[in-house]
Formats: sequence, structure tokens, C-alpha cells
Amino acid sequence: MASALDADGSTVRAIAMKRTPLTRRTPLAGGSSKLTTRKALPLRSPKRAGEAAQRASVVLEVKHRDGWACRAAQAAPEVVCGGRLEVHEPIPRSAWPGVHLLADHAVAVCAAHHRWIGAHPLDAHAVGLHGFSWERP
Repeated sequence: MASALDADGSTVRAIAMKRTPLTRRTPLAGGSSKLTTRKALPLRSPKRAGEAAQRASVVLEVKHRDGWACRAAQAAPEVVCGGRLEVHEPIPRSAWPGVHLLADHAVAVCAAHHRWIGAHPLDAHAVGLHGFSWERP
């Protein structure tokens, strides 16, 4: 057993812990066979698959409206633009279901600025690139 010093300099003794594994006294109860016959989840839900065409048209409309350029480049010049052009919803989808299908509430940003917006929501909010649920129109 080893000893260590406390914050005030007094000696503290470590307590030895039991290191042997626990033993089971009764066997595990038999489970259902549903877990073994379960299939993998689809990559997209049927709802999102149905919205794919509408989302694609919104993405094209937003990119065309913004001139195929990053709108965050002027708002956050400290971040260097890079990566592909993506469509960003300032108010998150979790706070506003269906916002991803509204072109009026989306902006085109590069991948670097999109990561910056996610990592710095308060700074992005100050320049108008991020919103909160209570700001929903």
C-alpha cells in the first residue's frame, strides 16, 4: 500500500481495493430472439427520402441566390474560406422542424465557416449566422 501527500501536506494512506472479478451466482436469464434477427436501420428515413427532391431544389435556390459564394466570408473574415459550399440554417432544425425546406431561412456558407458557426454559436449569432429557438419568426 502506498501513501501520498494531501493538499495541506499531511500524509494520506490509500485504501487497497479488491481486484478479483465478481462471480455470478445464477445464470443469465434467456433473452428474446428479436435481438439476433434485427435488421439494420435505413440510411434515410422514409420521411427524409420523400423530402429529398424538395430539399435539393431549396439547396440549388439558396446557392444561386447567394451567387455560389460563401455569405459568411464578409461576416467572419478571421476564418479562411475552404471546402465545398453548403447550405446552413441559422435557426437549427431541432428548434424549427421543417426549416430545411425553406429557402428564405438559409444561407450558403463554405465548409470551414459552417464548422466555425457550430463551434462558436455566440460569435456567429453576433454577426447573424446563428439563431436560437426563441428567435423563430
